[in-house]
Amino acid sequence: MKKLPLAAAITSAMLSFSASAAYTDAGTDYTTTTVDSHIADEAFEPLEMVNMFLCIIKATGAETLWDQDYRALVDDDKCEQQSGAGGGEQRESSDRSTSSQVEYANVVVNSSRADSASPQIVNAQYSIDDEDGLERYLVRTQLDSAPGVNAPFGELRFTWKEAANPDDNKGDLRIFNEGSTSIIKMIDQFNDGGPAVSQKMRIQIDDAAGTSGSGIIEGWDWQFSRSITYRIAYDSQYLLKSDGINPDECQARPETIDPIEKIWGYSLFNETSGALLDIEAGFGFRYFDAPSGETRHGYIGNWGMWTDNDDSPTTITHERTDVEYTVVNAPGKLIRQRKGLRNLANGETFEVFAETSPGSGNWQPTQIIWVAGSSQFEGVNGNGDPDGNNANIAVGSFLWSPSLRQDINYQGDTDSNSIHEVAFSTQEVVHPTDAIFSGGEATLTCFGDCPKPNVTKSEALAWDLFDGNHQDPASDPGTDYTLDPADMTLRVGGDPVSLAFSRSELNSGEEFWGSSVGEFVLQVDAASISGWDDLNSEGTVTYRWEYGLDSWSQLTLVKDGNGDYFEFDKPISLQYSHTTNRDGSAGNGKLYLLDYQGARNLHGIPWTEVGSDWQPEVNIPDGTQLVHTDGQGTITNYRVKAVGIEKRMADASGLCGSLTLPNPASFPLPDFVDADVANALDLVEPTTFFDALTVSDEPRVIHGVVQD
Repeated sequence: MKKLPLAAAITSAMLSFSASAAYTDAGTDYTTTTVDSHIADEAFEPLEMVNMFLCIIKATGAETLWDQDYRALVDDDKCEQQSGAGGGEQRESSDRSTSSQVEYANVVVNSSRADSASPQIVNAQYSIDDEDGLERYLVRTQLDSAPGVNAPFGELRFTWKEAANPDDNKGDLRIFNEGSTSIIKMIDQFNDGGPAVSQKMRIQIDDAAGTSGSGIIEGWDWQFSRSITYRIAYDSQYLLKSDGINPDECQARPETIDPIEKIWGYSLFNETSGALLDIEAGFGFRYFDAPSGETRHGYIGNWGMWTDNDDSPTTITHERTDVEYTVVNAPGKLIRQRKGLRNLANGETFEVFAETSPGSGNWQPTQIIWVAGSSQFEGVNGNGDPDGNNANIAVGSFLWSPSLRQDINYQGDTDSNSIHEVAFSTQEVVHPTDAIFSGGEATLTCFGDCPKPNVTKSEALAWDLFDGNHQDPASDPGTDYTLDPADMTLRVGGDPVSLAFSRSELNSGEEFWGSSVGEFVLQVDAASISGWDDLNSEGTVTYRWEYGLDSWSQLTLVKDGNGDYFEFDKPISLQYSHTTNRDGSAGNGKLYLLDYQGARNLHGIPWTEVGSDWQPEVNIPDGTQLVHTDGQGTITNYRVKAVGIEKRMADASGLCGSLTLPNPASFPLPDFVDADVANALDLVEPTTFFDALTVSDEPRVIHGVVQD
């Protein structure tokens, strides 16, 4: 099983906190939507695998289904997020869109309990297809007593091992009582392709409420590839931690000082009703790979198709509906652009290509900052601050904006009011169901850098992509192109605007990715374009043709057996002007263009690497209004809510004086050679019910919901 990032359910119980408030009436989707929130701390990483399996067992519904053998489906991603995995999976880059996919694990369950006063025993087989192939685990859980007044975590035994590699991937967890003290003992071993890594812990909980205790945790330092042992002590306010390498750390529990937040998931809600904006911009699918004889999986959406092993299947089956579709590939995609103007914000950063020294011919990307006080772009010093030197950016220059994820055009002080502006555009992919095809084939007129058809390899490598004419709207009527919704291929004179070669035909040292060409308008609008100012004006809708050698530069669609395209929901484009972080610190007024692709999938906030960690550039406060404009005059307001949050405890140096770190001699760690652990790991696959239940059986439970 892949290594899961940070945090654990037991950690959350030990370091519990209260989550957010609502802004609308009780009972709306906004107020009732669950927030997946966890405390992230390297010391508690050994609990992550345990938390993952505990989530899976709970999601099988075994606690309510006694003495039954049945099949359950578990949302693997949801269990990863609840155990802290989501923060690492949702990093946003400026040139890549991410999509979500429901990835169900198959769990065959045998749940038994003699009566309500007896222990409950759950034997389960957990199977999932992930990037490492099919993985299967055997799991046994025995719950002896539920959490109570003197036992904050109850008493249970939880043991697991991978069926194919039981010596490399296995573990055992015990929670039990010794008098008035609760003890948590855990040992875990896993293999991520190298030597097996072991992690161990013993935590002693000293009070019935579970708010104070101490322990020893032996984990793995992934940054330096070494074993590391933590000693911890905590009370109702603070946590003291020592790793024996760095200075001891005192941190404040969330109830004491607000933690530092890293938000990795947002959902949108209707501003009036509070209803969740639940769209489906893509779906998961399966396909048969003939060469390997395997059934594999993928995901397709508005931004393309992703598959196991980068396969190119021609037929796919929808994971949930079982409908079969034929894959249709177009050599490129038409991008609609709607232009806008906005004010530059003080401290806003951009990138330009500049010579390392005058006349050197060595051009490198260089960061610049807008300084409102001096009304100029300036370079950046070693601390990331303006260096006071004018970067000499001329009006009309194009700059790369990380926050808008596109090149923007510097307009200068257009109104002579000391307010400088930049022009930007919102973009969306045109699909066969678009309104421009209401009369069938669409005709577009190109002005400037109009593409030639059937580009050869030699032409592409020489960047000879254009028809040779630079159409000026002031003196040229432009060139007409057509786009047929039947195959979504742009043509000129009947010939496709595409590449007449594949990536496999490129030799060593030859490189070409693709291009975004032309400035098109619909033919019916061409007569209103009398110059470049008309073409670039804020109200003009233009189009560009993006094409290349790889799937992300092409358009991939699917048709059903009737020849009808599957219509994905379009991502919702929104604008967000940042002013204040969730933690109350002032923002810098930067504008972000966001894409919403469904619950938990709001993209567009850049992530930056800080040390060995990744963090979002900003966090959006709950209840913030986000505005969507459809380009036809309709404006819709939504409210945003963070639904996936990683928290790190704030520094509380000097405040842990009442806490004492434990002596390792008093906290013996478990080992696989211990007879008790070895006996617990003697899991035998109970083939009687595992063989009787297969993935063809209807699931009795789908992620905790018992089916009728």
